Amino acid sequence: SIGTISYSSNDYNIWLVKLKPILASQANEKYFIFLDPYGYKHIKISHIKSLMSNGKTEVLLWLPT
Repeated sequence: SIGTISYSSNDYNIWLVKLKPILASQANEKYFIFLDPYGYKHIKISHIKSLMSNGKTEVLLWLPT
């Protein structure tokens, strides 16, 4: 299959808690996570590293200038 696209306007911290077990349980899947810049001051590098720790997840954090 080509894949599935999911999106949400929920708070970043809510999705961070939901994504960790999903990423850990799906060892054969690859993920691409796009983080919208709204509220980016709450995003920590440790969170991004945690999301990418399975080696099959990429994160794009778009920071407008």
